[in-house]
Amino acid sequence: MLKRMIVLLMIFILAVAIVSELLLPQIVAKGLETGLENLLGRGQTIDTTIKAYPALKMFVGRFDEITVRSKNINAAGLLIDSVSATIKNVAINLRDLLAQREIAFEELSDEMTVEIQISEANLRQYVLATIPEISDPRVDIDGGTVQFAGNLSFGGNDFFVSLVGRFEATDETTVSYIIEGIAVDGVELSPAFVEKVMQMLGGPDIFIDMAKFPLPLTVESVQMEDGFLIITGLGTH
Repeated sequence: MLKRMIVLLMIFILAVAIVSELLLPQIVAKGLETGLENLLGRGQTIDTTIKAYPALKMFVGRFDEITVRSKNINAAGLLIDSVSATIKNVAINLRDLLAQREIAFEELSDEMTVEIQISEANLRQYVLATIPEISDPRVDIDGGTVQFAGNLSFGGNDFFVSLVGRFEATDETTVSYIIEGIAVDGVELSPAFVEKVMQMLGGPDIFIDMAKFPLPLTVESVQMEDGFLIITGLGTH
């Protein structure tokens, strides 16, 4: 009798281990994908990575690290190519997660780290919506600078205007485009003419408000490289 109970206990422990290591991560990952998409904005989810050691911690909703990567998310009037969100040392209400696909943080030891990447093509669409005075805009990100160029009509004449500058954090939640130079039809303008062109463009007011994202973010860093604007931020919920 005792031997049989020991065997049954071992089978039970083995079954729990299999569920913990193989099935539970997949079930939890699906719920996390939906819940984090509700926080970050809906897109095309690439994958979810869960780390919990031992895996039995997941039964009580405790995780060492959760990472969700998504693409093509609309946020604050801007199409973001990819979003990667990582949370460390977190406890989640597992019942709400599995039953309602909602994330309720019971404990959040560290803030959520979010990296977003925006391509030249999507910045171009953003310029079309932000600066209607410029037609056929072009965007080039290279060597830590961003160049916006396009045709501008003024006084019945058409000019090819090129803006050279960079994106940087101007406050905790805003990433703004800082203009460092303007050329018209290939001719560099003096500071006085730059000011006049700026007035014609109404700014230009090109900025990204991270506070308007589904999950408001605090800007940590801004990088421009390989055709992408890369913003790293912190979010809490």
